[in-house]
Amino acid sequence: MDFPELPMPVLFLVFLWLFLLIGFVPLWKKARAKMRRLRKERGATAERPEDHWHTEQNDPALAASGGLSDYETLVLRRLAQTGGKGLSRRQLRAELFMDQAIYAATLESLHRRGMIGIALTIWRGVRFQLTRRGFDYAVSQGFVPILRS
Repeated sequence: MDFPELPMPVLFLVFLWLFLLIGFVPLWKKARAKMRRLRKERGATAERPEDHWHTEQNDPALAASGGLSDYETLVLRRLAQTGGKGLSRRQLRAELFMDQAIYAATLESLHRRGMIGIALTIWRGVRFQLTRRGFDYAVSQGFVPILRS
């Protein structure tokens, strides 16, 4: 069986397509491994026993007032200052100088209250952003300046 001779531009495009495909395989593998690792980490944090010593579960005054703890206020204020971009776990922890256990419990508590959302991206990893409810709360507390004319 004879193959017809293909014109040079078609051969070039086929070669270019195969070259790009082969070049992207390591990138795809790396991205898949990172997503798998992030999912595994997120599953591990969900299976941990709850230890919210600074939340409404163990503080009746906080539950009655419906307010946030000092740690939650710090995290919410910092996320409100990002302008909606969100921050990674490492960025937040580096700026707030919190103990790991307190930090994890604070983020979990804010997420459970619906104040922050967790965005999972390939390139940036896990990002924490304010939800609409969290943004409204931040505006009402004065964390986000609103210009009115």
